[in-house]
Amino acid sequence: HEYFYDPEFLTPTNEKEIFREFILEAIYENLSDEIPYLSDAIIKSVKEKTGITEIYASIITERDIHKSMIIGKNGETIKRIGIFARKLIQNLTNTKVFLKLDVVVKKGWSKEEKSLNQIIGY
Repeated sequence: HEYFYDPEFLTPTNEKEIFREFILEAIYENLSDEIPYLSDAIIKSVKEKTGITEIYASIITERDIHKSMIIGKNGETIKRIGIFARKLIQNLTNTKVFLKLDVVVKKGWSKEEKSLNQIIGY
C-alpha cells in the first residue's frame, strides 16, 4: 500500500509545530520550578535562505510577571531559552539557525476559543 507522506519522514506534523515544541521545551528546561504554565509559542515566520534558516517567534503569556520571568535579568533567561531551542532546531534541520524570540502578554488568551494566531493577530 502507498503512504500518504514520505515514510522516511518521522511524523506528519509540520515544521512550524516542531519548532514551537522545541521553544516550549526550552522554556520548561530553563525556568525549572518557576515555569509559567500559561505560556505558549507561535511561529510568526520561517525563512529558508542559503545556508541558514531564519525563525521569528513569539512566546505568549498571560501575566506581566511571567513575561519578566521569561526575559530574566538583563535578558539572560530569554537568551538561554533561545540558545537551547536553536540547538534543538539545528540538530533537526542540519542547518544554521537564526532564532528571534519576543515575549507578548495577552491577558486571558488561554480561555479564548480562537486559535492563538487569531488571538495575537498573526
